[in-house]
Amino acid sequence: MRLHLLKKSDMKVYKPKEEFVQSINIQNVYVELLKDYHKNLTTEIEIETSSKSALGVTYRLSKLKVEFYELGAKLDEQIDLLRNKILHYDTNFITSYDLELAECVDEFDDLLVNYSKILEANFKVWKTAIKTDKLSNIATLEDKNTFKELKVVRITQGKLSYQSKIKKIKFFIEDWKSLDLKDRNHIEVKNVLYKDIKKLVTFTQI
Repeated sequence: MRLHLLKKSDMKVYKPKEEFVQSINIQNVYVELLKDYHKNLTTEIEIETSSKSALGVTYRLSKLKVEFYELGAKLDEQIDLLRNKILHYDTNFITSYDLELAECVDEFDDLLVNYSKILEANFKVWKTAIKTDKLSNIATLEDKNTFKELKVVRITQGKLSYQSKIKKIKFFIEDWKSLDLKDRNHIEVKNVLYKDIKKLVTFTQI
């Protein structure tokens, strides 16, 4: 049960673009730290190699070389991960996502105001399609009666689904309104609500 009086939202503040960029930046910082570590190890190995001390230094040198090798492998792995993230962002994510956001900018306000009208219109189209649906290959009277009964059942289900959709949309909108102003006006957060409502106002096969 949601406590509306607390004005606290249950809505997840989801910002895929912002989070993706942040993930790339964190990965980039990690790679740079590993590079610095790798560079410092190289210097240490050079110092130890040039030293003429006995067994203790030789053992330390061996440890440094093992660490250098393992760090090099980890660095290569993390560089590959960073490159793949950037490639995925540039080629698979950002173009289509920016189109999503642009659509949200253009259509959000209208959908927020008119969602009930759009849903009702789509429901009427769906219901008309159900009522006028005919199957030419129905031969017997029994099959025709069964088909008519199924139509009635589907329309009843459709009415229940219609009411459920309205309730869900209202819930999502109230949840969004209870966010703080900064998050509520963030285009990525609005886009989450926009996609949820857009999906709910459609009336496909039940």
